Amino acid sequence: MKKILFYLLALGCPVGAMAQSDVNTATLVSGSQVSVFSGADALVQAHAAANEGDVITLSSGSFTSPTITKSVAIYGAGFEKDAATGTDVTQLRSDLNIGVADATISNVHVEGLYINGGVVLSKSNSRVEGLLIAKCFLLNGMTFSNAATAKNMQVQNCILKKGITAANNTPVESASFVNCYVGGDLDDFPSGSSVLIDHCIVTGYAGAYTWKNSILTYWDNGYYSRGAFETTTGANVSNCVIRAVYNSWTESNNSFSNCYYTFRSINNNIFSDITGTDFSYSPTRTFELTNAEWVGDDGTEAGIRGGDGWSKAPGIPVVKSLSLGVEGNSLKVTYEAEVR
Repeated sequence: MKKILFYLLALGCPVGAMAQSDVNTATLVSGSQVSVFSGADALVQAHAAANEGDVITLSSGSFTSPTITKSVAIYGAGFEKDAATGTDVTQLRSDLNIGVADATISNVHVEGLYINGGVVLSKSNSRVEGLLIAKCFLLNGMTFSNAATAKNMQVQNCILKKGITAANNTPVESASFVNCYVGGDLDDFPSGSSVLIDHCIVTGYAGAYTWKNSILTYWDNGYYSRGAFETTTGANVSNCVIRAVYNSWTESNNSFSNCYYTFRSINNNIFSDITGTDFSYSPTRTFELTNAEWVGDDGTEAGIRGGDGWSKAPGIPVVKSLSLGVEGNSLKVTYEAEVR
């Protein structure tokens, strides 16, 4: 718990809007200036008013999605309502597009959102560097097209319901997926892409990337011995739980070390919270493993519960107490906040 003082230099700033739980608000912090926008288009308006490096914090509620063309950080209240973690739901109504045609933007941070669509990089020849997506729910996963690409992209503690679509020939430079659930294929990045998957659950096909400490549940009854790597050549796989049988085909086309293969006799029981082949995500699932010996190279369990752990709560402070006062021409706000 820590106490923070800050000043709203414009006394006329609509502080009341921040306190109304029934009104969507976007609070823009730009240097020492704080501006509050309200309504469904609040995020669009806040982004339009933002400068490079600014921070936008959203209340719970449903917002119109902007196209992100600036280096901003956007924090929502969460993607699931959960009293235990103090999260609520901040929803974007459609795809979140990021990028500027024929230009580079850097250090976009998106956290704590339910995106009723996906994260889309589709501006012609755009380049997005240092993109961080954390603790978000992407209904349609991620899409890359029109020669848009990313460098040093990180996706952490996210749900990607439909995997990745990369309809382009431009490789992604240094992308990582950490402690994520991917409900589809993660194999579509162009040849030459540098991709790391660490402590994830992936239910579809697996691409020619570096895979560590993850769980791959795909199983094709026609090619049961191949599983997620059925059509893959060039993957580097270690300490993963794979719903398949290790064989000469996979060995000759990919590199495997210290992996755990769930043969038919136990392939229906990877997770202890549900018996059978239901590997879908739900808010109540724990994804706890049936076998405590399935561990990663860091000594923690394989899958999203290992590594740095699984958390849905965005990294914004929870306000515990708030008081207002006037000093000269400034409004003094004192509050105690606990960082989650």
